[in-house]
Amino acid sequence: MESPLNSEEKFGLFPLAALAVIFVIAAPVFWQEVELRPSTVTYSPENEDLHRFYTPVYRQAYEALRGGRIPLWDATRLCGTTLIGDPRVGIFQPMNLVFLLAPFPEGFAVHAFTCLAAAGIAFVLFGRSMGVGFIAALFGGLCFAFSGAAAGAMSRPPLAAAMVWIPMVMWSTREHADHPRAASIVFMGLALAGLLLSGALAVFAATASLATVYILLVSATASRKNSVSMFGALGGYVAAIALSGCIAAVQLLPVLWTAIHLDDPATLVQTVIPAGTLPGGLREAAAQIVAPEPASLPVLIHIGIIGLIVLPAALLQRRRLTEVLLYLIAAVGLILVGVLFAPKFPRALPPYAIVYPAMGYLAAGCALGADRIMRKRTGPGREWYWLSVGLVLCACVGVFVVGSTLTRGYATVAAGVVIVLLMARANAIRVVLGLVLCGLAWTNLVTSSRNVFGHPFSANASDQVLVDHETISGLEGSRSVMVGDLRDGFGPLNNALRRADGFGGLFTREEAAWWRALSATDSPSGTIDHIPDLALLGAMGGRTIFAGQDLDASETNISWVTAGGGYQYATNNAAIPRAHWVTQVEWVDTIDDAIASIREHDVGVASVAFVDSRYRTLDEVAGISDAEASMNATASVEDRSPEHVVVTLRTPTRGVLVLSDSYSQDWQAEVDGAPATIMRVNGLFRGLVIPEGDHVVEFRYRPWAFYAGGIVSIATLALLALWGVIRLFR
Repeated sequence: MESPLNSEEKFGLFPLAALAVIFVIAAPVFWQEVELRPSTVTYSPENEDLHRFYTPVYRQAYEALRGGRIPLWDATRLCGTTLIGDPRVGIFQPMNLVFLLAPFPEGFAVHAFTCLAAAGIAFVLFGRSMGVGFIAALFGGLCFAFSGAAAGAMSRPPLAAAMVWIPMVMWSTREHADHPRAASIVFMGLALAGLLLSGALAVFAATASLATVYILLVSATASRKNSVSMFGALGGYVAAIALSGCIAAVQLLPVLWTAIHLDDPATLVQTVIPAGTLPGGLREAAAQIVAPEPASLPVLIHIGIIGLIVLPAALLQRRRLTEVLLYLIAAVGLILVGVLFAPKFPRALPPYAIVYPAMGYLAAGCALGADRIMRKRTGPGREWYWLSVGLVLCACVGVFVVGSTLTRGYATVAAGVVIVLLMARANAIRVVLGLVLCGLAWTNLVTSSRNVFGHPFSANASDQVLVDHETISGLEGSRSVMVGDLRDGFGPLNNALRRADGFGGLFTREEAAWWRALSATDSPSGTIDHIPDLALLGAMGGRTIFAGQDLDASETNISWVTAGGGYQYATNNAAIPRAHWVTQVEWVDTIDDAIASIREHDVGVASVAFVDSRYRTLDEVAGISDAEASMNATASVEDRSPEHVVVTLRTPTRGVLVLSDSYSQDWQAEVDGAPATIMRVNGLFRGLVIPEGDHVVEFRYRPWAFYAGGIVSIATLALLALWGVIRLFR
């Protein structure tokens, strides 16, 4: 029976460094093979959100950080939307620090294989904490970090970062379940905080729930041996959850504040979808596990045929049998639930969310199985070793019978390695054979995860719409919309224009109603597939409409210009300036009333402001006359940052300044240095009552949830650092 390892034996610096080098080398190769293979599909909707959402949003967020500014507001999507309240951005996620160093879009490649390597290294540390050998820990790390789930996560930064923290959560919960103490609570809190900061909220919920069950079961078993209190262990876990929330409060509180105002809060978790597939039933699941088709998207539940072959040997880990059973039952149960009951999952918990922790548990079983056959026993209990090898060889035969030609080849080679391993006596030979087994697993995972869709940045040049510089210079600073398929490759205008559309946006209730009316769709998506409502587009300041040449725009009463880059565009003459001044006010009660008034009013929003009726009691509004707006009023806008907008204006009489940027309670305004009340105007935008004369108006975005969360996070980390220093010197 194997003796427990001490900390120095478990985490030897030299072998861990050697294994880390393996993952650092393997990760970019895996990314290259899976993501950048020559593609036969020129349009890949499964990966388009990386090109249409993550690239522009991450670029502006991390360029702001490089410039010394914390990005809080996104002025380039919709008519402005929260950035700090979008968990997908992960500004405070440690794994996202690579975006501060690497340029875009190459930064996504660096982030992907950095997370893959870190996930493998983290799993090795977890494996060593279980006491498995270094080769077995490497085997499990390869199965986890390069599984089908990892292949589907590479183009999704939140999921890629989450994979790093899942084995850390597994490690910390295992340590706490065995020996609850203050250090294990802090360890769990830090690991859970890292997972929470990734932005993959559904994966965090699934992983944390599974950790709760694991702690209950393991602590109940350990209580009979080590006098561990099950309730004490569970109480410590609750404290760790609370600690993780305090550490991540700088991101968590803005996200919760955003969720309160969303039309559909479930979009916070539904918008992070892996570029992979889940089987539609048991038959399909069995086929994809044994022989996934390289031509399709990666299969999320694929752990590799070599991992499945050695998995049965884990059942012969006598000293760790309870732990093995927990891992395998959890993994198989979660995968079955995800496959069989995916359509019945609640909208707030996508079925893929349970796959990622399930793959962690399954990889743990693979590591324990590899450890069983790698560590030959010569004393009492050696019959268990022979039985474990027999199980592995039976698995090889089973795979050979039901698998494809390629799978049979892997099974045959694996059986040969195991047979030689059975006869080998020298430790050096066994290490080499173990590395060969790891190499087989790696090769199999790379082969089975290849797909024809490829990476969106490796698409053919024909997918990119080329826009002439004269068009850009003539429209710079204006607000535009992209209609139809053109939006999928219209990247050159992102920096020159403000996009009124916004793929992947989080819609408040008012924004959702507006976009349903604007795009004539039941579900707002931030994309437009036909000519939008021109009255609403004009109220947004949408001056330019870009569309593909194949879009039929003959029924519109605007003039279209065909450009040489494969697109056409038109100017919306009904568009109002971004900042304009009116002297007529009409009251509306709801966003639907505002939309109807904008559509039906003769003169439109150029001369009247439809103000929310809750501001009817403001004294400033009572002094506004109904006179026709004077042509002598002027207004100019200066963006000092997305969070700081300055409007300079001259008004001949009292009126309302309307800024066609999204309204939010977190915006504050000053008129000539004096605080002023921002009103919701025209259903969606900001308005201020302005007296006669020359004035300077400043809008500043001050999200209280971010500042409150920042205080909590900093205070928590400071207390943890102080606690660590005290323990060090004691």
